[in-house]
Amino acid sequence: MYSGLNSYRRKGLVPEGEYRQKGNAFRDMLIELIKKRSGIRLEDRRVEGFTDIHDIDLVFMPDNILKVAGEVKLLGTPAHLLESGEEKPERAGHVDVDKRLKEVKFTAVDLKLRYSGINVGMWDDWIANAKPAFYSIWGCMIGEKTPKKVDLLTRKFIGLRKYNNGVGVLFYTEREGNYVRIRDTPAELGIDMVIENLCKHLTE
Repeated sequence: MYSGLNSYRRKGLVPEGEYRQKGNAFRDMLIELIKKRSGIRLEDRRVEGFTDIHDIDLVFMPDNILKVAGEVKLLGTPAHLLESGEEKPERAGHVDVDKRLKEVKFTAVDLKLRYSGINVGMWDDWIANAKPAFYSIWGCMIGEKTPKKVDLLTRKFIGLRKYNNGVGVLFYTEREGNYVRIRDTPAELGIDMVIENLCKHLTE
């Protein structure tokens, strides 16, 4: 699906606003996978945190009690033409990752402070047990000229687990007009495992 979308994107045939909806399609696919696994449909909605209001991709909030929340991010865009005819270079996923990581760290902590209180105690125990359980799932495009970024990005996503209950990542790149998975991520960053653990929290 994304390979086909980006083939039109390169030709300048997909308006910028519409192209940005690709992340929503990734989110919706994950919502369906989670529903298939757990029988529970998550929703995207605005949720009040301790200091801010957040637009959250994955929310399970029975009786106004936020039990599970999560963010879905799809990073990277290929070289393409704008509607004006201007050529834009490839923007690999690593370019924006630090900003997005900070956002997800803040969102997870702000929600936990709102729904579990400000007495944190031991950090790792608090992240593991404070509500809501918070997960993030990422698709990250690795540019053709930056294949060595995978190791650096892997370390950054592992570090994110200090703030999230689970982090899942798919690294992919373009080969001969199609997107392919680069290689297996470490077990602790596997999307399958993240979805399984998220579903356990849903049905507790």
